[in-house]
Amino acid sequence: NKDYVVPLATHEGALLASYDRGAKAITQAGGATVRIKSRSMLRAPVFLFPNIVEATEFRRYVVSPETKQKIKDVVKSTVTHCEVTFVRIFQTDRKVHVSIGIDSHDASGQTMVTYAADVVMEYLRDNYPGKIPEMYIEGGFNAGKRVSVMHTLLGKGTAVVVDCVIPKEIVKKTLHSTPYKLQRFQKMHSRTNEFIGGISCTAHVANGLAAFYLA
Repeated sequence: NKDYVVPLATHEGALLASYDRGAKAITQAGGATVRIKSRSMLRAPVFLFPNIVEATEFRRYVVSPETKQKIKDVVKSTVTHCEVTFVRIFQTDRKVHVSIGIDSHDASGQTMVTYAADVVMEYLRDNYPGKIPEMYIEGGFNAGKRVSVMHTLLGKGTAVVVDCVIPKEIVKKTLHSTPYKLQRFQKMHSRTNEFIGGISCTAHVANGLAAFYLA
C-alpha cells in the first residue's frame, strides 16, 4: 500500500486536468490493485513455403517439444541476458509464424528479441530437414505497437491487470457524472467506432503515456 506520484510533461492542459481528476477519484476510492501477469517482449519471424503441405510439415517440426527446447537453448547460449519465456507457432495458409517471447527484465528488449529471432531463424535454416525457401524476421503477427486482440489475451511487454472500484458518490462528486452515463457513453462510442471501421478500446492513452515518459 503506497502512494505514487505520477509526473506528466505536456502542453495539453486538458490532459493534465483529466488525468488529475481520474487519479483523484482513484485515490478517494482507496487506490488501485495492480498485479503483473507476465513479461515478454515479442518478435515473430515468418517462414514462407510454396504450398500448405510443406508449410504444415515445417509447423509440425517446429511445434514439437524437442525443437522448442532447442530454440530456447540456442538463444540462451548465444544472446546475453536473454531468457526465452515461450515459443508459439501459428500457421496461416502457406506461412508459419514463430512467435518468440523473452523476459528482458528492466530493458525494453526490442534489440535483444530481434537478435534472438535472428538466431532462431539461422538455427531453423540450418537444422530443419526440409528446405525453407523464404523467411523474414517479422511477419506482422507480433502486431507491433498496434491494438491487437493477441496482445490483450496473451500480453506483450509487461502485461498487468488492474482492479479499482469507484463508488457512485465519488463518480458524481469528482468526475461529475454517474456510472450509468459513463457506461452508456462507452458503449455508444465503441459502437460508433465499429461502424466507421475503427478500434476503440484504448481510452486514448497515447498522449498520457507520452507525457509520462517525457517527465
